[in-house]
Amino acid sequence: QPLALHGIVVKKDSETVKIEIGEKEEDPVFTICDLLPHLARKIQSEKKISEAIPGEKLNVLVGGIPIEKNKEENSKEEIADRIKLKFLEMLYEKYKITEKDFASAEIYVVPAGKAREVGIDRAFIGGYGQDDRVNAFASLKALIDIEKPLYTNLILFIDKEEIGSEGNASAKSRIFEKIIYQLIKNEKLPINPDTFFEIMVNTKALSADVTAGIDPNYIEVHDKLNDAKMGYGVVITKYTGHGGKYMANEAHAEFVAWLINNWEKKGVVYQVASMGKVDEGGGGTVAKYFASYGMDIVDVGPPLLSMHSPFEIVHKADLYMTYKGFKVFLEI
Repeated sequence: QPLALHGIVVKKDSETVKIEIGEKEEDPVFTICDLLPHLARKIQSEKKISEAIPGEKLNVLVGGIPIEKNKEENSKEEIADRIKLKFLEMLYEKYKITEKDFASAEIYVVPAGKAREVGIDRAFIGGYGQDDRVNAFASLKALIDIEKPLYTNLILFIDKEEIGSEGNASAKSRIFEKIIYQLIKNEKLPINPDTFFEIMVNTKALSADVTAGIDPNYIEVHDKLNDAKMGYGVVITKYTGHGGKYMANEAHAEFVAWLINNWEKKGVVYQVASMGKVDEGGGGTVAKYFASYGMDIVDVGPPLLSMHSPFEIVHKADLYMTYKGFKVFLEI
């Protein structure tokens, strides 16, 4: 799998340097080498999938040419150290960053390459990170396409959802409250908790997140009567969670009926679905954190195949109806 480097480095003088290597045609790419099956019987094949590839073995292949030695130098540095020095030298030549700068960096190794149309009929779009960039795209596009919203619209793009929404920029942080209080100030309303919670109980929200589409190759983990189908429209997930509704938000029936009524008036094709058999596993979203403020909120988004893989699949019809559903919601 070809990989690319993306991220930023903040240098000690506070200069921010953007890193991007592996996306242009002329760029080199990176990779994580795997063990050949001929030698993998004991170390991989006989182990559980969760144990076969330890995290410490996910090392990235970044280079193999050592830096030239000074003719007058008597150093006996290991060849691996000189390869590392060559890598650092090239980074310095292009980005003017040093090894110490990596302490204040956020660099990600991701699958290289653009999203592609999938299928001879081009029905699908494949690419990495569609959970949840696909909803970020659809919601932003919907907001841009609205000329005069009736009410204040807010789209909040937040990270760290996959690790439990930890950190000071996540759904569990106070950044949302900060934004709402700033809006309260701008409207010259009383700046106090009463105003905040009065706004919250009158707020309607969509938790934009993907769900699992039924995969015929793994039908045994799906509930065929209740799971989402690819190409059948945007999905309303009334509740998520583990083993039923554990650690999840459940949207009120009145709110779901209100949303469906408005969607049907505007021709939004939707389906109501859960994610997998109730005792098979499960998953959660950020909806429960925002529901704690008292707002009405429900999970909405397209179904995916190969979720959390390097090449996730979305149906174009589902993506379009997700965009249309967001736009109708924001226009109400």
